[in-house]
Amino acid sequence: MNEPKAGWYPVGDGTTRYWDGTAWTEHSRPSIGGDLTRSDPPTPALAQWVRNHKLATALAAVLVVGSCGALVNSGADSGTLRTAGESSSDIIAIDDEDQPTEPAQVEPVNEMSPVQQWSANADASSPALARTVARRLGVRPRAVSSSAALVRACVLISQDRPVTKRATAMTTAFDSDADFRTTMTAIATTIRATCPEFSQTHREQLGEHRAALRAAAEKRRRAEEREQRRLQQEEERRRLAEERERESQMYAYYANCDAARAAGAAPVYTGDPGYGRHLDRDGDGVGCE
Repeated sequence: MNEPKAGWYPVGDGTTRYWDGTAWTEHSRPSIGGDLTRSDPPTPALAQWVRNHKLATALAAVLVVGSCGALVNSGADSGTLRTAGESSSDIIAIDDEDQPTEPAQVEPVNEMSPVQQWSANADASSPALARTVARRLGVRPRAVSSSAALVRACVLISQDRPVTKRATAMTTAFDSDADFRTTMTAIATTIRATCPEFSQTHREQLGEHRAALRAAAEKRRRAEEREQRRLQQEEERRRLAEERERESQMYAYYANCDAARAAGAAPVYTGDPGYGRHLDRDGDGVGCE
């Protein structure tokens, strides 16, 4: 009777032991193919049958290997791995980070419009904002309790309206007689609390407005100086003309009354420029009468 060849054989508890050809050794290791449910080495008859039917044995081995490959592929496609001898309840799930996942469905967020956001900011800042603005404008806090009037300051600056129109709208809305500078301070307070994204724009536009006012004032000053110089020059020319007229009269000489009348000096009285006895023949002090 031929003994089985030496080698590793399953022993039925999920491990394999080494058969040295005559007896079992103490060497064992985990079974790679799972539990083959054999606890003793192959018998000589089985070994003889395998030797006599080599072709059938090879075909069976090919079928077994092909079945295992299909099992592994199907498990890989489904994200699981099935080992030999395992039932469907023993399938081990594999976490594959490379597997494509469906994008998460993000629900659309209903964003607030700018006016709604400004209104919410105004409501959140009340009543402190209303009291501050009312104090600057010299009105009662009740007059500025509505957020719509405060939000209008943000609407106007978002439309790039001039600061003068914004000031007029503010004083009109709250029935205030505050001056421009005080109104601009109230608008700046409103913008910081309601639409702070326009704070820098308000400061820049206010600075540009002040620069324009200074330029206009300088232009008026120069125009006034030019007008003053013109008036002074006209006055000087008039004065010189009168002096020349007086001097011409002091040293006037009329050869006869016709010359005096032609110069517009007749009648000529005693002491007037150009008076002479040859013009006053009767000697009464009035010549060319």
